Amino acid sequence: MIDQIFKIIFKKDRAYLTDDTPLDFDQVDIGYTAKIKTFQNPATWTVRVLKYDPAIRQINVEVLKYEIGDLGFTTFQKNFEKELKEITQVKFKGIDTNGLINTLSGGNDNKGEYRPRITSKKQSNLINISPLPHSINETLFIPIKNINFKNGEVTFSAKLKGYNKEIDLSIKNIDLREEYDAVKNYFENVLQTKKIEVRVKIELTDGIIKSTEVTSPEIERINAQLIENVKFNYLNSVRRISLAAESEKTLYTKDEFLKAFSDAAIKPNTFYVDDKQFFEDVITITNTKHYKHLRYLSSKHAHETMKLRIVQKPFSFVFLIQSTQFNFIIWETLDTQEATYLWQIDNSNETIKQTIARIETILFSIKVNGKIAYINSNEDGLIRITHDYSEKVDGFLKWKAELDSIIN
Repeated sequence: MIDQIFKIIFKKDRAYLTDDTPLDFDQVDIGYTAKIKTFQNPATWTVRVLKYDPAIRQINVEVLKYEIGDLGFTTFQKNFEKELKEITQVKFKGIDTNGLINTLSGGNDNKGEYRPRITSKKQSNLINISPLPHSINETLFIPIKNINFKNGEVTFSAKLKGYNKEIDLSIKNIDLREEYDAVKNYFENVLQTKKIEVRVKIELTDGIIKSTEVTSPEIERINAQLIENVKFNYLNSVRRISLAAESEKTLYTKDEFLKAFSDAAIKPNTFYVDDKQFFEDVITITNTKHYKHLRYLSSKHAHETMKLRIVQKPFSFVFLIQSTQFNFIIWETLDTQEATYLWQIDNSNETIKQTIARIETILFSIKVNGKIAYINSNEDGLIRITHDYSEKVDGFLKWKAELDSIIN
């Protein structure tokens, strides 16, 4: 409360720091107490707090301005209403005699002349002041869970020393998006802190905020590269959950997979708008035995016709490759020694939908009964391309040649 500017309003024999909690003249030490009976008209003194002692509920003040009339309390002062209602003693550092007498008389001198407001130093020796500037410089530590990610900024509320009202603050950063609010815990992981350091500088005039400057070294660190790290951290978490989970569902779209194995509050498109980027990141962060094979299949996948499908266990992808006469549904794992599975279908979109449903049934059967039982059944027109892992040959080129001979 020290250095804050307040008004004391006098009405008859009472002084007010708030609208409804008066103090008497024994509590407000304005001098000449025995002679002072009452203010003829309401008066307003503007004061600055020099000392605040909550233990004895006292403030020491200096008077900056003496004025006639009930000028009302500022919104700023009303923000301190709770503290001001507790005050039981007001001590003044010097009182201008002319200012006291003039406000006591209500502006009426001995000749009966009424002066509603005294502004002349010569007449009253009053203190005239210009608006009083005041600065607040403070360093805060705000939990990341308490900040809000918006498009181009983060926002949060804070209470500062020297300003009694909680205020809203923001820090600009063009790389931030509203969707990141749901993945704040991943930003904690990458930034390696649960709190951000916030430096606040506020300029006030008569208690009114005129300018605000807010910075944070952690928020400044957030750029495209750090967001990539956050994205990989998130994707690794999804992969760990999916490996530990059990599910009867076999085939997932990208959105279905992210929704099933990440926090329910996280939207699937927070980081991945399309299948292609999701696929690239998965094969980048995993130990992918079939990296080249998967990249080749992805380059030929008909993204416009069918969304990429993901198999949870073993982690793998299902692609659609279209040719002039036939379409092919192809299943390829990331890092198990499974062969590449192909099913040939015609090029009707309706048949593709039906085939995807059938492939899901087949893959579920393989998961439950094993691949040998399915292969031995010799059903569904299955074509298998085995992988050659020997060091003497380029296994990818051999595999690619066999695949191209089938699909072209």
